[in-house]
Amino acid sequence: MKKITKLLTATALSSVISTAALAQLSIGGYVEASYITGSTTGVLPGTKVLGNESSVQFRTKGKMSNGMGYEAYQEFQSVATTSGERQITINVNPSFDVFYGFNTVAGAETVRSIIPFATNRLTDISGLTGVTDIIENTSSEHFVGFNFKAGPGTLSFAYNPNGDAIATTSSDSARAVTTDASYSGISVGYRAQVTPNILIGVGITKGDAKIAGREDPEGKQAGIRFSTGPFAIGVQQHKNEGVQTAPQATTVEDKVTQASATYALTKELTAGIAYAEQERKLAGVKNAVDTKVTVVSIGYNLGPVVASVDYESAENRSADRISSAVSNSDSDTVKLRVRANF
Repeated sequence: MKKITKLLTATALSSVISTAALAQLSIGGYVEASYITGSTTGVLPGTKVLGNESSVQFRTKGKMSNGMGYEAYQEFQSVATTSGERQITINVNPSFDVFYGFNTVAGAETVRSIIPFATNRLTDISGLTGVTDIIENTSSEHFVGFNFKAGPGTLSFAYNPNGDAIATTSSDSARAVTTDASYSGISVGYRAQVTPNILIGVGITKGDAKIAGREDPEGKQAGIRFSTGPFAIGVQQHKNEGVQTAPQATTVEDKVTQASATYALTKELTAGIAYAEQERKLAGVKNAVDTKVTVVSIGYNLGPVVASVDYESAENRSADRISSAVSNSDSDTVKLRVRANF
């Protein structure tokens, strides 16, 4: 019996080793903690929180029997209620990939951050400024599409057939299109390093609301970054019509202009400043005030461990994505973060 057990164990191990030889598997991730504190006035409350998140990521790639390459990616994140990001990519040839993804970066989202940041993206520091990102159809959504290397850059296309689909939607069942989140749409982004110093990006998303009388979500963006030595600067602008995840009956329009600059003080230490201004129209009427956000950041990169400090000042915030900006609804926020990668 022991000999049979050993034989079965050896057979199983050889099968695993054989499978591993056909594909490359890598495991990575991070653990991070942050402390956020500050003062606020107006429509949103103050904030003070010690939080954390962690992520484990599995990636594999290899060759199929027809000679094409493939890649698969799966993330498990502590703050996600499901298994998080995932994607399957087929490398048809060196210039063309096709993929299925959930909550990964594709389409117009590939140009969401053309301008440089020393630490976090401007909209990711506290999430309370009221400044919106470009409308896209891949965040927390299922989509299919392709990447095509064209000229000095890459064109990314993503199609989302049903915004009602949730993270746990099965691959074996249909999903009704029945709620306020109902929409389908395409998004396209082109990102190119046109010279060693200049990066550009343009993107567009067009959605189709499935509930009668709701505004079709649409987003357009263009941006440019110039970098030389330790210095980088950039500007980008996007215009949103509608709301991505919940098309509205009343028209909502946002025009957001962002500019930023970073400077590498040393090999490990980078400082940055960013500014955003959002003009909002509701039912065609411009808000009396614009939302304005300024961020000053310092990032300290020690290889596997990264520490950062962000100071965020927001003026005239709105309560949510469909409300007017409110005069003197302001906040000052400080965020301290430490991340250990593995």
